[in-house]
Amino acid sequence: MRKFNFWLALGSITLAFLLFSGCQSSFRHFGEFSVKRLKNGCKVVTDGVGRRLLLVPRGREAPGEYKEIQRVEIPVERVVTYSGMDAARLETLGVVDSIAGVVNQKEDWYIPEIREGMEEGRIVYLGEYTSIDYERLRVINPDVVFTYDEGVIPKLKELNIPCVITSTKLAKDLPAHIGFIQFLSTFYNEEEKAKAFVENQFKKIDEITAKRSETKKGLKTVWGDIHEKKVLVEPGNSWPAQLVEKAGGSYLFHDLQGAA
Repeated sequence: MRKFNFWLALGSITLAFLLFSGCQSSFRHFGEFSVKRLKNGCKVVTDGVGRRLLLVPRGREAPGEYKEIQRVEIPVERVVTYSGMDAARLETLGVVDSIAGVVNQKEDWYIPEIREGMEEGRIVYLGEYTSIDYERLRVINPDVVFTYDEGVIPKLKELNIPCVITSTKLAKDLPAHIGFIQFLSTFYNEEEKAKAFVENQFKKIDEITAKRSETKKGLKTVWGDIHEKKVLVEPGNSWPAQLVEKAGGSYLFHDLQGAA
């Protein structure tokens, strides 16, 4: 079982704006994720596997042409999160108290609010991600489930619980990893807070990178996971590899492109 801490929170995505003239809507890409702003405060988001959801402010009507898309009322108030990194991003946004269910046991959490919430029964442990207790999930009745497991989509659809796949099969570069908090922020109407966080992280990285000329060439580095029968390494187009290079290191698989 992995342990999670705040620094894993540096979340995914540089944005490339496209403003559509005349219709007062905007479209933003965050790596493989996207957010399209509509009139009346509504938003259409695309998750890591290309599924679309309609975010509708509470008490407002959805635009007619989008009524067939699964709807999520925002700001969300009760969520389930599978990922420790996503939970840390929600902590950064100041909305960690919206987490009502998780798939990691109490001893595997470093976020105090989650440990306390589990001790007090406000946050429910739903079991390992491979064996979710759907009866408990039904009782929680979250506004949305943030998950990396595509396998739960059919069951959650049956339960009429919206879910968002927060991972992709493509390697996230550094801007995508850091900026992903901006995608999650759309569910809470906390876009400005997320934007400020991302700008501050890039400022810190630039400050560190500027000092590279003052240091000797860094160590040769590999970033990966060791499993029972295999070793998985991050490709050269991933955020860990780019972070190593920016810090003055030499990433051994810098010429390897692929998934992460």
